[in-house]
Amino acid sequence: MKRMFFSTLAVALGLLLAFTLLELILWLFPVRETFLTESVTADQPYIRYRPNRSIIFSVGWNFSTVAEKRTNNYGYFSASDFDPDGQTPLVAVIGDSYVEAAQVEDAQSVHGVLARRVDEAGRVYGIGISGAPLSQYLAFAEFARDNFDPDLVVVVIVGNDFDESLRKYARRPGQYQFDDCNQQSAPWRLEPLRPDPWYMALAKRSALVRYLMLNVGLNRFVSSIRYRGSAQENGTAFVGNTSASASPQRLDDSRCVVDRFIEMLPLRAGLSPDNIVLVLDGMRPELYSADTLLAAKRTYFSLMRDYVIETATTAGFTVVDLQPVFRADYAHHQLPFEVPADGHWNARAHGLAAQAIAATEAFQRVMGHRDRSSGNRRRTNVAIVEAQSTAMTP
Repeated sequence: MKRMFFSTLAVALGLLLAFTLLELILWLFPVRETFLTESVTADQPYIRYRPNRSIIFSVGWNFSTVAEKRTNNYGYFSASDFDPDGQTPLVAVIGDSYVEAAQVEDAQSVHGVLARRVDEAGRVYGIGISGAPLSQYLAFAEFARDNFDPDLVVVVIVGNDFDESLRKYARRPGQYQFDDCNQQSAPWRLEPLRPDPWYMALAKRSALVRYLMLNVGLNRFVSSIRYRGSAQENGTAFVGNTSASASPQRLDDSRCVVDRFIEMLPLRAGLSPDNIVLVLDGMRPELYSADTLLAAKRTYFSLMRDYVIETATTAGFTVVDLQPVFRADYAHHQLPFEVPADGHWNARAHGLAAQAIAATEAFQRVMGHRDRSSGNRRRTNVAIVEAQSTAMTP
């Protein structure tokens, strides 16, 4: 019994020593840091990260991509703070992880590129949180309206934004989602996000735990075990960062979400549709080849892209379709638009998206003049932006 006790103690001390050594070594490397989301309650209803923090984001076991990020005074990733009293024209760029843009430096994000483009003539604020769907974009638009009074709202839409706006497809603590998009009264509600329990908070401080979970990817393995019924676990193909499966029920639910989003967005943003730009991601990597793009024609994201373009254009919104923009640039340069081993936009894709937004009549009109006293937004013709991208240096 005594021998067993000392053997167990020796093993425990050895593991502790190994853990401590690995922990100290990994602190010398750019291990991905956690973003530390603030609590979301009825009194603080808009999800955000802990403000004024410098954060290292990295991808892969070998740190193949490293970006230095900063949360600003409002808790969003941005190279500059948000000024609620600013008087220059303001563009609010709203979205999920594509606006959060953890994979690139803040100045290389779509809103960072636009901000550098307008320089002191205007302001561009990026409001994005990973995992946010269309339903949460409505809340972000309301947040921007009440705090900053933007002149133009730009919403970046990707493949998993539609069905994940409904609770029956995904749960998003800290974000607004629809219980039933057909419901007329209180159609969406907030699910509170509470602080992490002490053991989770402690684990997030460990470089070894973060390296194994975030860089090596054990978090994805744990999720696949937890959600065995997911499309990915069942081997279903993915197109546009979401299952390619286009079942009638999923399509009906998703189209309902789009209808409600288009209906509610002008009121939540405090703007008429001609001062709202919807930016639609292309089907990547399918767009790199005409054959693969054709094969993906009847997938879920392809059908939802068509529905968004038709519905939003009819309602008077500007729609920027990045698929022809990306295809034109790829035909010329043969350079990808994804961060390796990640799938999100790289700096090139962010730059192209910013160019396409800046080319819209809505953006140019807003940045050309502003009359805060009138409160009237001039109506203009709306068109789908499918212009060829200008040549970029590879």
